[in-house]
Amino acid sequence: MTGSDDRINPPTTVMRVAALYGARATNEVLPGMGHWLIGEPGWEEMAARVLSWLDEQLKPTS
Repeated sequence: MTGSDDRINPPTTVMRVAALYGARATNEVLPGMGHWLIGEPGWEEMAARVLSWLDEQLKPTS
């Protein structure tokens, strides 16, 4: 995840890094957010999305 207004690691940089990982990575740009996602308004929604993603990734396979 990256903020659309991140000037330290802009979304284009994060997209290029995610592409290096291929299917093992996902990338999402959060509109109106900057670099310090956990310290900005709306962090709760971002954290919930991260937890949901982690739950999906860590599901046991049958």
